[in-house]
Amino acid sequence: MLSPRLKRMISWPQDKSLPKTMPLSSITEDRPYPCLFFRSVPSERTWAMGRTSSTRFCVVDTQDGVAELIQTIISINDAVLYLHFQGPFLTIHLQSTNRVHIIDLQVLDPAAFEVRQNFSPAQAAATSGVKGSDTRWNETGRLPSLKAILESPYIPKIVFDSRDTTSTLYQRYRIRLCGLEDIQLMELIGRTLPTQDLRFHRKGAMVPELRDLRRCLE
Repeated sequence: MLSPRLKRMISWPQDKSLPKTMPLSSITEDRPYPCLFFRSVPSERTWAMGRTSSTRFCVVDTQDGVAELIQTIISINDAVLYLHFQGPFLTIHLQSTNRVHIIDLQVLDPAAFEVRQNFSPAQAAATSGVKGSDTRWNETGRLPSLKAILESPYIPKIVFDSRDTTSTLYQRYRIRLCGLEDIQLMELIGRTLPTQDLRFHRKGAMVPELRDLRRCLE
């Protein structure tokens, strides 16, 4: 059964029309690799993510952009990643921020998962006390790769219907997702199954009906 907190984090959009974005602008924040440009989308025109006033999203299509994303992830206490794979794009939403990173794998391809940049002493000190991170990342002098983060059991990954995401990541990039939490499966496990939710499989067995995201969050 989905917790109320998880339902608040992933609520269905009230307005299905395309959101009107604000002009492209650079967010002047204290970021280790300030190379990403974020667009802001008012929350009332898109998903209601907690109490955030707006959602910022960006396209990551450079190795420096990937490094900034990685540094952001490992700098967050108990980081939680919300993943979605669609075509050549891997979308990562950070649970404790209002940022959505869209990684363009058509431009980066395998380099997006393998790139590792230097990890300065100041950056290592900033993450040394972060809960939920792998302490080995602070000892190498380099940032972990995105592949290492996706395969880390210390960072939960929330996915809806993980079959396509997990199979694509493994078949194309040999990445085995760890720490995976599938919303569709969690809803199925916590559901009391009446007869109308069962259907016949082609082999004759009765199997439960899988629900879409809207019904999982009801």
